[in-house]
Amino acid sequence: MNVDEIYNILNEDKDFFLQKKNDFIRCAGTVSSDSMSDSSVRTVADKLFLSLFSFKDDNKSIDRLIRQLLKYNIDIKPDLTNFLMGLMNDYLDYCLKNKKSVKNVKALMYLVNHYISMIDKAYVSYINRISKNVEVLKKEKSEANKELALSIFKGIKEDKKPVRIISYYKEVPIICKSYVKKVTDEFVVLEYENCSVKAFHTDKNVYVKTDAFSKKIKATIINISPKDEVIVLGKFEITELPQEKRKFVRVEPSETIDIFIQHGNERLKGKIADISIGGVGVYLKDIEDLEEDDIVKVEFKLDSEDLSIEGRIRYIVDMDGIYRVGIELFPDVNTEEKISDYVINRQFEILREIKSS
Repeated sequence: MNVDEIYNILNEDKDFFLQKKNDFIRCAGTVSSDSMSDSSVRTVADKLFLSLFSFKDDNKSIDRLIRQLLKYNIDIKPDLTNFLMGLMNDYLDYCLKNKKSVKNVKALMYLVNHYISMIDKAYVSYINRISKNVEVLKKEKSEANKELALSIFKGIKEDKKPVRIISYYKEVPIICKSYVKKVTDEFVVLEYENCSVKAFHTDKNVYVKTDAFSKKIKATIINISPKDEVIVLGKFEITELPQEKRKFVRVEPSETIDIFIQHGNERLKGKIADISIGGVGVYLKDIEDLEEDDIVKVEFKLDSEDLSIEGRIRYIVDMDGIYRVGIELFPDVNTEEKISDYVINRQFEILREIKSS
């Protein structure tokens, strides 16, 4: 059954459908919008209803009106779908009461499916267009970041001032002094002094800090030559240094440390990813019912001492089947001192490891 046939069948009951206009507008009027007034929403809804039930081939008008609503962040799909489903029930009762043919009911069923398909296509088209716009904006921002970063490096090169390359090795910051040797349209070549290969290697993200610019320049190491003490950076991004916002120094344990998280009747086992006085990062295979802001109790061994500390779940990140969970710790004075001693000793171990490489 094509659309023209459907329209011809249902057109004889056009008065029935037009009686549903106020119900449709009331239904659409419940949709809130920060961009359009209630009266504007009702006006668009009125036009949409007439386009849907004028029983003319006006698909372009329907598509345009749905896109207009989407443009103003008005999601009418759930309400419109519910209305169409309710309309089918009402029309079935109407057909039974007036001894209409079953083909009338089938015609409306086909029409509802046709309209829902149109709505879905309009949504997909709109989302694809938005996605493309977002990608364009990201590309423009990336290009602007690159140009700004390169201009900063050019100025530093001219002034012959040093920059500091910051990397993190096992959560400990490693800072390397360097000078800008060359700036191209895509890359920056730096000469460095006494940088560890362990902390600086190809494909690793690093941060460049300079007195000439308040923010940091995030970059990727494209190539590094320990022999010539030269490092090539690319893929620039102007950003803040996330680690600078941390209240406490974190370290990655030298050994595998099991941790148990008690949450209600659940006892979850994980591995410690990193630890500081203020918190612990944990890898878990399963989080069960764990949620952000849950109060938990954690138990683990540190330097052969059993610790039991209350904490709060700060974040949960799904890393392709493994969960990274951040837990803020509330240690007492004695426990805080034990963690502090461990973190300081571990930090020195990491620094000695870097210097010996």
